[in-house]
Amino acid sequence: MQIQIIDPRLNKDSFKPTTKGSASIDLYASIQSPLLLIPGQLQIIPTGIRIAIPQYWVVVITPKSSRGSEGLVLGNLTSIIDSDYRGEIYLQMWNRSNNNAISIIPLERIAQMIIAPHYEHCCIDISIDDLNKTTSGESGFENTGK
Repeated sequence: MQIQIIDPRLNKDSFKPTTKGSASIDLYASIQSPLLLIPGQLQIIPTGIRIAIPQYWVVVITPKSSRGSEGLVLGNLTSIIDSDYRGEIYLQMWNRSNNNAISIIPLERIAQMIIAPHYEHCCIDISIDDLNKTTSGESGFENTGK
């Protein structure tokens, strides 16, 4: 995957996994001054990068758990970027807390991206009358009994 850095304050080292076992790469708030999100507010924030994802791969963006526990999450909770998108990555950041304002400072890590393979329309069959049976069946939520 290729990453083009648009924000000159970022550098190549910004986009390496933070630890050897990290499954994701952090995304940064490419803003010029601090933002304050009041409870319930949604703000679109640039990340300062564009990416070229190889065909048959996808990027999944999730909130940072440290910020999510404060109430700062993605407006759509998770985002998907397909391999044919080439624009800058923007994040819809939402303060879902009930009564705490949340500050976002320039170049703060606010989300993370996971790069994963996918199978394009791998085996979809919409002409079938019934699905094969499984042990979970149709039980839906809490199907494990917990």
